[in-house]
This record gives sequence, structure tokens and C-alpha cells, in this order.
Amino acid sequence: MSTRTFNDDVIEAVKGCLGIDGIKYFFTLKERYGTISPVIMEVGMMCPHVVHFHEGMQIRNFLRRSGLCDDWTDHELDDTWTIIIDELLRRCEDETNLSD
Repeated sequence: MSTRTFNDDVIEAVKGCLGIDGIKYFFTLKERYGTISPVIMEVGMMCPHVVHFHEGMQIRNFLRRSGLCDDWTDHELDDTWTIIIDELLRRCEDETNLSD
């Protein structure tokens, strides 16, 4: 796993990108599965939840375009986006009760 450190600017940029509905969506995933990027077991196979491919890709592409992560590799973006979202959720939960 190849993660990167990130600053408040990255968190705020992703928060703006997601908006309240996107943040609530990730809260819902976390409440339902215990993680924002779950792996589902079906018929003895482990399958990443579609959130990794759909919303995760949107966030990774946003980070690429943002100018805040220009020196990050694709692997670092792939390994760090969930950490960024988890931190964003932690901060939002502290600010207001978005999980309702």
C-alpha cells in the first residue's frame, strides 16, 4: 500500500466536490458496511463494491484535476482516497450530525 499525507486543502476540496449529498452517501456506506469502500462476498468470491470503481474513480479524477496532488502516482491516489474520505467524514461528524 502506498499512501500519501495530505493537508486541509485536500479535505476541503473533496468536501466541496462531494457536497452534502455526497458526504451523506459515504456516511450511509460507512454505517451499512463499516467502511466506505467495502468488499462484498458473493458465491465464495470477494468483489469490491461498485463504489470503488464509480465514486472512487470520480474522487481520484477530481484529485488529479485539482492541482493539489500533482506529484501523486496512480497507486498513491488509489490507496489514499478512502483515507481522505474517512477523515472528511470524521470532521463532518464533529461539525454537524450529517449521519441522520
